[in-house]
Amino acid sequence: MKTNNLKVKKTKKNSFKKILAAIKDSNNQKIFGTMLTLFSLLMIIAFISYLLEWEADDSLFSVDSYTIFNNETKNQIGGLGAQISHRFIKLWFGIAAILIPFTTLIMGLKILGLKKISLKKLIYNCILALILLPISIHHFLGGIITAGGLGIFVDELLVQAIGNIGTSLLLITCISLYIFISFDITSEKIQALIKKNMPQDKIIEENKEEKEEEEKPSLSKLEETNIQSENTAIEIQQIEEKNIINTISESNVISSKKDNEIGLEVISSTNEQTLSKSDIEKKLEELGDFDPTLELSKFKMPEMDLLKNYGKSKIEIDKDELEINKNRIVETLGHYKIGIASISATVGPTITLYEIVPEAGVRISKIKNLEDDISLSLAAEGIRIIAPIPGRGTVGIEVPNANKNTVSMQEVLQSEKFQNSKMDLPIAFGKTISNETFVVDLAKMPHLLMAGATGQGKSVGLNTILVSLLYKKHPSQIKFVLV
Repeated sequence: MKTNNLKVKKTKKNSFKKILAAIKDSNNQKIFGTMLTLFSLLMIIAFISYLLEWEADDSLFSVDSYTIFNNETKNQIGGLGAQISHRFIKLWFGIAAILIPFTTLIMGLKILGLKKISLKKLIYNCILALILLPISIHHFLGGIITAGGLGIFVDELLVQAIGNIGTSLLLITCISLYIFISFDITSEKIQALIKKNMPQDKIIEENKEEKEEEEKPSLSKLEETNIQSENTAIEIQQIEEKNIINTISESNVISSKKDNEIGLEVISSTNEQTLSKSDIEKKLEELGDFDPTLELSKFKMPEMDLLKNYGKSKIEIDKDELEINKNRIVETLGHYKIGIASISATVGPTITLYEIVPEAGVRISKIKNLEDDISLSLAAEGIRIIAPIPGRGTVGIEVPNANKNTVSMQEVLQSEKFQNSKMDLPIAFGKTISNETFVVDLAKMPHLLMAGATGQGKSVGLNTILVSLLYKKHPSQIKFVLV
C-alpha cells in the first residue's frame, strides 16, 4: 500500500511539472499572448459597435435568441459579437464592460513583452471599476445600457435597504476611497496642489512669516550652537592630522612599487578567416539535399487491389421513404404544438438530414427534448438532433437510411481529395452527409481519443488511420509504435 501511494504522488508531481513546463514555454506564451490580443481587439470593436447600434440588435434578441446568427445583426463582429456584447453590456456591467477587453489587451501585450504595466494593479482597478461604475451610473444618471443589469439590480437593492440619501453617501465614500488609494493622494500633495493654484502675493506673505519665526531663536538654542561649533573645530584638527599621516604612507608605497615594476609583453593573437554567406551556400549545394527514401529505394507503395472493391456507391433517393419520415416528424411535433414553417432533406450514404425551420416563438430546447419520441415514431435505430445547425439557423434531425450504401476504403483512398492532399498525415475517415470524402490531418491532433459503445466503429476507425498512412507515406517518413 505504501508503494502505491508513493507512485500516485510521483505521477501527480510529474503531471504538475509538465503543466508548468507548458506554461513557461516561450512559444506557448507567444501563441497565448497573440490570441488574447486578437480576441481583445475583436471584443473592443464588438462592444463599441453594440453601443452605437444596440437598439437594432436588441430587437433581434426580443424576437428570437437564435436569429442573431443571421445576417440581420448590425454588429461589426457578427452574431457572436452581438451575443457577447448583449450579455456583458446590457445584462451585466453596462458601459463599464468595455474595461474588460482593454484589460485583456494589456495582459496580452504584457505576455508578448510589455513590462511597464503592473498586472496586479490593472486587474485590481478593473474589478473595482466594474463594481462601482454600473451602480453609480444608474443611481446618479440612470439608463439601462450605460448601467447594465447588475448595476440596476444592486442600486435598487441598496435604495430599498438604506434609502436614496444613504446610497448616495455610500457611493460617494467608496468612490473617494478608491480615488485616494489608487492615486496615492495624501494631505501633503493636496497642500502642494493648493499652493500651486494660490496667487503669488499670498505665498510671499506666508514665506515671510515663516522666516521671521525662524530668526527668533531662544537663548538655549544659541548656547547649543556655540558648544557645537567648538566640538566641530576640534574634530577638524584631528581629521587634518590623519590626512597628513595617510599622505606620507601612500608616498612610501608608491616609491616601493616603482622599484619593483616588471615589464609585460603582449602577444598578438592570430585572426582566423570566416566564410561569407555565399561561400557557405556553395558548400551546401555541393553536399546536395538529403533524400530519406534512398535507404529503401526499391520500396513500392501498396496497390489498391489489396483492398476489397465494393463498387462506386451511388446514392439512391427513395422518395416514398422521405415522404413517410417527413409526415411522421411533422405529426410528432404537432402533438406537442410545435409548428414547422418549412422542412428539407439531404440524403447521404447512410443517413438523411432533415432540416426544419420552426415557426416563430418555438423554443429550440423543446424540440431537442423530443429526440426519443421522434425516434420512436420513425421506428429508427437511433436519431440525432442538431439544435441549431451552426451557420444555418435551422434544426437538424439525422435519421438512418433504411437501405444504407457501403462506403468502401478503396473508394475513399482513390478520391482526388485524398490523393492530392498536401497534409502532413492525411487520414480519410469516410464520407460526409453530402457524399464528399472527409480528410483530416493527424499531425494537428497530437492527442486523439476514440471512444464509444460496442459496435460503434472504434476498430474500423483505427484501421482507417493505419491504412490511410500506409497508402500515403514512405517507411522513412513515418514510424508506428503500437502498444
